[in-house]
Amino acid sequence: MNIQGICYIAKKYQSEEKDFKRFDKFATGKIMWGDKIKDRDGNVTKSYTSKHFICFDYHAIDSLEACIKDMIVIEGQLRTEYYTNKEGDKKSIEKVIIKSARIYDKDSSLVSNEPKKEIKQEVEEEFDDEIPF
Repeated sequence: MNIQGICYIAKKYQSEEKDFKRFDKFATGKIMWGDKIKDRDGNVTKSYTSKHFICFDYHAIDSLEACIKDMIVIEGQLRTEYYTNKEGDKKSIEKVIIKSARIYDKDSSLVSNEPKKEIKQEVEEEFDDEIPF
């Protein structure tokens, strides 16, 4: 499943340190995001979700490392991995495989990286002349 959204690097359990480890060819850690949930009475509560992540793209790893204390925009896939623990029980864990990451900018759009309309209009006005051939 493809995912895209705004999140941040989560803190380690009972620690102020961020859960991010960079290795030679990949990075791992945990990301977290919040959602506002409205119940039937109209009360709004904030719910937090965290998922483990792994990233193999060097540019995305650099972005994650540079934005470790900021909000980030990620794109990737949600995958479920299955394993057997020491007691022999079968377990599963959901991980986000991050393909790209960049710092979150309130003025930018999540869906499109196109220039803003004002810039487009200026460019169109500039080239409004007739083509000579």
